[in-house]
Amino acid sequence: MKNIIFVIIYFINLNCIAQNLLNGPEDIMYHSASQSHYISNWVSGSIVCLDSNNNQTTFISGLTHSHGMMISSDTLIVCTNNYIKKVDINTAEVIFSYLVPGASRLGHITCDENGIYYASDWSVDKIYKINPFTSEVDTLVSSGLTNPVGIMFDPNYSRLILCCLEDNSPVRAVDIQTGEVSEIVFPNIGSLDAITRDTDGNFYISSWSEGAIYKFDQDFLNTPDIISTNHNGPSGLEFYPETTIMGVTNYNSNSISLINLIVNTTEMKIIDNKLNLINYPNPFNPTTTISYNLTADINEDTKLSIFNQKGQKVKEFSLSLCHSASHDGVSNVGGSVIEGRGGNEYSFTWNGTDNSNQPISSGIYYSVLKQNGKILASKKMMLIK
Repeated sequence: MKNIIFVIIYFINLNCIAQNLLNGPEDIMYHSASQSHYISNWVSGSIVCLDSNNNQTTFISGLTHSHGMMISSDTLIVCTNNYIKKVDINTAEVIFSYLVPGASRLGHITCDENGIYYASDWSVDKIYKINPFTSEVDTLVSSGLTNPVGIMFDPNYSRLILCCLEDNSPVRAVDIQTGEVSEIVFPNIGSLDAITRDTDGNFYISSWSEGAIYKFDQDFLNTPDIISTNHNGPSGLEFYPETTIMGVTNYNSNSISLINLIVNTTEMKIIDNKLNLINYPNPFNPTTTISYNLTADINEDTKLSIFNQKGQKVKEFSLSLCHSASHDGVSNVGGSVIEGRGGNEYSFTWNGTDNSNQPISSGIYYSVLKQNGKILASKKMMLIK
């Protein structure tokens, strides 16, 4: 039986806005510098920008059947029929186009650690390999697939993870050197579509026919968890490493959903029960004491971060610096006080300010304890003024 996890979802109902520019949204990307989402649209071909205030503008028009996208620095890379186009985010100008010979309906696109592109084509059932440095294009997989769409590079095994839009399809792996296709797991899920990956290595796959998002572990060994349902044609997924948010495009309802992956329905999510991450008082105004019991050695990658409901990081503390400064005593670091209470127990008093030491507004926040890029525990907090 598949496990079910309930998470906070922000349904951005764009039909309530004066003019909803989405028309068959296929994919979604987040640009951290501008804190804006870029959404490709199959029907209109345009790419729409959704800013941090939920205002829509047409970023670029005149494309044909915009589908899968990637972001590299300030460049948006988008698949449009048999072309892959690079668009400057600052100017909205197409700065380069790669013609993919033989392609018809390019779907999603990914990139390996050497900067080589891989794109699916769900119309001619092929996978293409594109070298953006030389413009050389090869057909990596030419047969044996049915409607390949979602594609994601897996750095752990130097392979592609592939989803095909067919009933009860397996999750497949593609060797990036030989093009050999193998089956990883049969999850018994209908119409696999988009795929993305979080910083812990977990994969997320959408089911078009079920309107659901599933979470798989990095080796596809465990039964997948259902993390979100009631989507209407979930065709695009993207996890934003800068936040804790995953974006979903809902093709049939011309809308997007933003899922906060930190939180489930429990008051406190603890992955390591020995950590005992708590805060008091809660709700608070304007200070709260965050307590935790670290069972592992502190290193420079041990951090305590504060996120808002949108998944944006408002404050981050390097616990290695804080603990070094406290010497099991009391120290003031960045407007907060850390107190060593003996052993591995610590109390961290946060004064409700952001990284610029400015007071933050009322609302829901999450303290997140991470080490070596992995979330150890998280705690929901409420600031009331």
